[in-house]
Amino acid sequence: MEPATAWWTRVNLRSRLAAALIGTSLGAIGIYSIGIWTTYAWLESTTLDRMLGRDLDTQLQSGPNAVMADTHLHYYRPAQSPAAQLPAELARLAPGSYRDFNLPDGSYHVLVRQIAPEDRAYITYDVRDLELRERWLRLALAGGMLVAAALAWLCSRWIADRTLHPLDTLVGRIRALELQGRGARLESRAEDGELDMIVRAFNERLLEIDALLLRERAFASAASHELRTPLAAIRGAAELLASQPGGNSPVLARIERAVVEATRDLDALLALSLARQLPPARPLLLHESLPGLAEPYLAQAQAQGTTIVWSLEPTELLAPPGVINIIFTNLLRNAVRATAGGQIRIELSGRRLSIADSGSGMSPAAVSRTFEPGMRASEGGSGMGLYIVRTLAERCGYHLSLRSAPGAGTRVEILFD
Repeated sequence: MEPATAWWTRVNLRSRLAAALIGTSLGAIGIYSIGIWTTYAWLESTTLDRMLGRDLDTQLQSGPNAVMADTHLHYYRPAQSPAAQLPAELARLAPGSYRDFNLPDGSYHVLVRQIAPEDRAYITYDVRDLELRERWLRLALAGGMLVAAALAWLCSRWIADRTLHPLDTLVGRIRALELQGRGARLESRAEDGELDMIVRAFNERLLEIDALLLRERAFASAASHELRTPLAAIRGAAELLASQPGGNSPVLARIERAVVEATRDLDALLALSLARQLPPARPLLLHESLPGLAEPYLAQAQAQGTTIVWSLEPTELLAPPGVINIIFTNLLRNAVRATAGGQIRIELSGRRLSIADSGSGMSPAAVSRTFEPGMRASEGGSGMGLYIVRTLAERCGYHLSLRSAPGAGTRVEILFD
């Protein structure tokens, strides 16, 4: 089950900060309003209790014939003045104070005091005017909360923008960094406060990346030297044999062609390293070169009963030959391995190349991981072919897509943008 807070983390930081400001403002206003209302109600009740207590004392001392000066007050003492009609609702009350007690003619604050075992005094105060004041106070508090909520909503985005402005500036500085070479660093600014810790941590990671690139560049240079030397030796020996009488044999021509292709492939593979540039691009007639690149795999396809169907429109592409060689041969090799007794269709239309096989296909889980290093879609592969294809395609700016389903085969498309 998804955590209850997962939805909150999907909201962007600026909106979360604005929502937190609005929530905090409303919470504070709500607590403040409750405090005001509670204080008002306590003061009103306490004041009325004291006032009625004093008036009751005065009335008890003045006798039963004293007249109440305040028309809001009513005094009852049935033991001394039986003629005074005590409301039945009051007669049932025990001694004590009662707030907002309802009688037939309105709401009253009531104080009941036990004078003797059979003698009780009752004094009431009409609070209808106070209730009207309370309603206005409630309306004022509610209106204040609405106004405060509107102001909080209007100001929250501005406050969030001002608060996150240093972070936006830092993101802009990071994006403006030139990472092509080593030594790129962010300038530390003490006025940024806590953001300076992010700058220091980022610079530490850049230092580690520089060291990693240095090791990668050294490895690429060493691999280039160590692999080119035997290729140069093979090519020299082949040229020497070709110069001998009867040396122009198909075998030597095949060796020379393999050395040239291996040199191009080496340049393309070394281009996987970000420390090296791609090989120079040349105009290529894809519709003429692709069948030649597929020649090494035709015998394997024929041996397993697989038919290769070509549909090639004339297409000229400016690209590094070694890169095209590696991309196409890796895709074709995977298609041949996945298809036995079926059909592989190679289509070149416009600037789009597609290779579709009628093999067993892949599950959705396998498709999602198919371009990861070490992922094998069939037996016999190293699991690096499609990873190399994707990396080279991305470096050249090509768009690569793959569609597959169990029992429906696999289709790979490359758009040469």
